[in-house]
Amino acid sequence: MKYFKKTLIVFISTALNFFFSYLLHFVLGRLLGPAEYGRYGVVLNLVWITGIPSTAVIASLVKYSAEFNAKKEFGKLKSLLIEFIKVSFSLNLLFMVLYIIFSLPLSETLGGGIVPLIIIVAVSFPIGGIGTILFNFLQGLGKIYPYSIINSLSTLIKLFFAVSFVLLGFGAFGALLALIFSGTGVILLCLPFVWKYFKYKSEHISRLRILKFGLPVLFTNLFVSLVLYFDLFFVSSFLGSEQAGYYEAAVTLSRAFLMASSVLAVFFPEFSKESALKNFNKLRSKLKWALFYTSCICLVGLLAYWTFPEFIINLTYSGSYSSSVPILKVLSVGYAFYALFTVLLYALWSLHKHKLAGIFGALLFTADLILLYLLVPVYGVIGAAFATTGLLIVLFLFSLFLTFSKILK
Repeated sequence: MKYFKKTLIVFISTALNFFFSYLLHFVLGRLLGPAEYGRYGVVLNLVWITGIPSTAVIASLVKYSAEFNAKKEFGKLKSLLIEFIKVSFSLNLLFMVLYIIFSLPLSETLGGGIVPLIIIVAVSFPIGGIGTILFNFLQGLGKIYPYSIINSLSTLIKLFFAVSFVLLGFGAFGALLALIFSGTGVILLCLPFVWKYFKYKSEHISRLRILKFGLPVLFTNLFVSLVLYFDLFFVSSFLGSEQAGYYEAAVTLSRAFLMASSVLAVFFPEFSKESALKNFNKLRSKLKWALFYTSCICLVGLLAYWTFPEFIINLTYSGSYSSSVPILKVLSVGYAFYALFTVLLYALWSLHKHKLAGIFGALLFTADLILLYLLVPVYGVIGAAFATTGLLIVLFLFSLFLTFSKILK
């Protein structure tokens, strides 16, 4: 089976990453309780939303580092890496300042009492941004082994510091403080593998070319990602922090399906390479393999979540989160379809055919806001779950049609 070894290595490292991440959530859920854990989840969602622009940066970095590396253009690789470090640091510094300035009104909008949590998360942005650039540069170079090792260790570092700070009495603030330590750890782990690229003589790269790719990617990912994140904000605003805690538990478990997208660490550089070389038949074949691996992973997850949801909730969050069970069953379906959609989206990005997906994402986000506003006050948390899942299914079906009927015929 093609790319099985590389895919297996990345999947195992991603599985370990998710294991440590979920172990962190499960421990925090028990130590903090639903209300405090709900506040932690709401602020953590701000990290996800703030990372939306970074996704465009990362996609551009991986795509062009794969292309330059394939052509042995090491001077361009150096220029690319330095430019992206500058962009990431500047962007995250701006976000840090804005979050600190508007921490009080933002806290009041999201239920109150989270100003210190917002500030400490904001401080972590610049450090985490640099670590993310170095880490994904390894992915673009195809350095699967160091990429996989760092992928696992970064979350283990966060787990260690977060649990330690919570046990010392710092609560949710301490859990979020761990983001600074994990970001620093990623930088230190990546440097030995990327340091040699700083020694090459810089070569000119077309910033306009990269920008033309990155902006549509940003537009696409912005609206698609907002469909995933705004449901928790609606639940928190309309139903309170306790219900948000139950919903966050279901969302966290459902995001395990994002682990299926680990295959893209192998296949996105391959998509980009074949697109650059105009080998569209090979690209189509590799896309089918990527969808196959992702589907297998998602199917196993769905069988587990629908067969043993109560056991999974009790094992991870304890019986006090039993209200999360019906939410989990609904959201697991939506996130499985989102994992499959992500594979299609990255193929479209490699082909520079992502503008239509972005427009469709904007329409879906608008529909999401309307559905959440109508359903959450009436049907509560389950209404939010159905709204999100339904839209993710539609998003996948549209992208599947677009990719195979209009582009890779």
